Amino acid sequence: MKKIILLLSLLFNLSFASGTYDTFIFTDQEEKYALFFLNTATSSEFTDIGLSVADYNAMSALRPFPSDTPAQISSSLNTISINSNISGPDMKRIREASYRIDIPDHSKFTDINSSLGIKQSDINYLSALSGLLIGFAFAFFLIYSIVNISRNKA
Repeated sequence: MKKIILLLSLLFNLSFASGTYDTFIFTDQEEKYALFFLNTATSSEFTDIGLSVADYNAMSALRPFPSDTPAQISSSLNTISINSNISGPDMKRIREASYRIDIPDHSKFTDINSSLGIKQSDINYLSALSGLLIGFAFAFFLIYSIVNISRNKA
């Protein structure tokens, strides 16, 4: 039992693993949002968070940063942190900027849903709700059938 609990705690710790870049710790979500910021930010957005135009020029020359998998995200942020223009406090500013980023929906159904005026999160909620209701109906009729079979009313 102790081994199972130890393995589960290790699994949860690894699933919320974080990366350290220039002595600043990034969570997985901060990494993803920071990299999106670095891929899409303009020069004025860089200077708004306290970075210089030289920092922007150094980062824009390296764009686009690969961000499809967690390994690519970590590799990209590592590349950014070892850049001579970016120092530790700059990585802190980038991490803080990641909290203000809103990544747009990249679903292939975005055009269909937006033409109907429905957000993707609402579609997900309605799909889960309908699945739950169908599951309850199935469970009810399954229990009802089992009770009738046990009473020999089949």
